[in-house]
Amino acid sequence: MSEPNDSEGKPRPSLTAIPSEDTMGLGRTPGQRAAEMIAGIRAEIMPSPLTTALTSLIGRAVAGTLMRLESDRERAANFIIGRYIGLSRLAEESLPEGGQSGTIVEVAAGFSPRGMEFASERPGIQYIEVDLPDVVEEKQKRLEKAEITPPPNLSWLAADLGVTPLAEVLGERKVDVVLAEGLMAYFPHSEVIRIAAHIREVLVPGGSLLCTVPWREGMQHLRMAVRFFRRLAGQHRGIVEDENQARELFESAGYTDVSVYQVSQLAESMGIPTPLTDFAFLVRAKTS
Repeated sequence: MSEPNDSEGKPRPSLTAIPSEDTMGLGRTPGQRAAEMIAGIRAEIMPSPLTTALTSLIGRAVAGTLMRLESDRERAANFIIGRYIGLSRLAEESLPEGGQSGTIVEVAAGFSPRGMEFASERPGIQYIEVDLPDVVEEKQKRLEKAEITPPPNLSWLAADLGVTPLAEVLGERKVDVVLAEGLMAYFPHSEVIRIAAHIREVLVPGGSLLCTVPWREGMQHLRMAVRFFRRLAGQHRGIVEDENQARELFESAGYTDVSVYQVSQLAESMGIPTPLTDFAFLVRAKTS
């Protein structure tokens, strides 16, 4: 999943891993800042000892500011809950034996509690989180400070996937599911196709890539919050116009079975409040 080489032939870091000005104290890269803000939002709308432990004080403060920018907080909150639960349900459905065995790799996992929750509830699976070294180290420190012990079937790998291909990070290991919540938003379509193609190489036959892609029509409903988020975490370059365009991206990456979902359509079956607007599509792209 490495970026093209620079003029000197060296691999370029991913767009989310390039250090840039940090005006709020959230982190030195766009990826770190996005992870802090999303963790803060998640702790506010999905409060638990775990989600709180995985946040920082500044992350929670900025998240509160971000949510106050919009008068209809329910619109954003329901979608963020639905995106999180929806991807988790799709991951469970994509594993062997009814979700009780197999391997999930979550790339750009940030400070998400999903790995902890998933691995704790399903001891027969292996859950691997991959993120930048700084993010992995900070996440482990926060769990240790909160005296939360990770389950033995959860592990971390530190890498910049803009420099090191995922296949190399995994040691040529094949996995059942690769999950990427939010990652594709920061890359132009040509890069989304390339990243998805590299991920396909580590999947077993019938394996699934689960991810989200931002939807232009939905994002227009939260213009102020989106503008604030972009200023800190980087531009959303992967926006699609409709479900067909989202599907075509992953078909172009070599996937033979691509399903595109709206969280609002899945909300009733997931037992969650229906979002008033879908800001992104959920995608399941399966290998043959």
